[in-house]
Amino acid sequence: MRHALRAALVTALLVTGSGCSAYDRFTTSDFARQEPAQVVAAATAAMSDLTSLRATGQVLLEGRSVFVDLAMDARGRCSGTMRTAEGRITLRRVGGTAWLTGDAGFFDRLGGSVALPAQSRSRLADGWVRADAPRLLELCALDGWVGTVSGGGDDLVLEEDDDLGNGVRSVHYSPEPGRTVWVLSEAPHHVVRVEDDARDGATLSFSDFDQPVHVQRPPAREVAVR
Repeated sequence: MRHALRAALVTALLVTGSGCSAYDRFTTSDFARQEPAQVVAAATAAMSDLTSLRATGQVLLEGRSVFVDLAMDARGRCSGTMRTAEGRITLRRVGGTAWLTGDAGFFDRLGGSVALPAQSRSRLADGWVRADAPRLLELCALDGWVGTVSGGGDDLVLEEDDDLGNGVRSVHYSPEPGRTVWVLSEAPHHVVRVEDDARDGATLSFSDFDQPVHVQRPPAREVAVR
């Protein structure tokens, strides 16, 4: 029934000419009337052209909730925070170097997901710790985030556009079961929200597209020697 309903929605959206009512023409954007493949292509192109973005929301790591607020750019600069109920860390990245400061409880909560030497964890609250592990660097890589929000299969179903508030409209579709992507109806067609209900899924919003990301390296005297 769920798939039949989605098929009926996309069929209604793609009807043109006298078959559409005046109400449908008024409430449905031109972007929402395009073929699903065209919507995905437009979103993919817009996201591929980005020089920066901000990601906020909730990510599940091994079933545990991590709240993120990260701004990153294509030059390898990143700044932001991650927190769990037990702690919070601040992250900075410049190129291939990253630094952390905050609560050791954050890593205690994640367990084996992200590991730091014991001596480094004990210094988190007093200063910055170098953290150049590939997984942490990838967390702040713009290409990695763009790759997770664009794309879709040949059988995806396009659904009616939503009003996100303040007159901002979007089209949403499900590239796979349990995952929904929202794309701005007006160009550039950025992806502004992704929901994934998998065990290690996420609910994320994207904003501040192509805005400068200012990151300052921590002073050397504040960085713990590992």
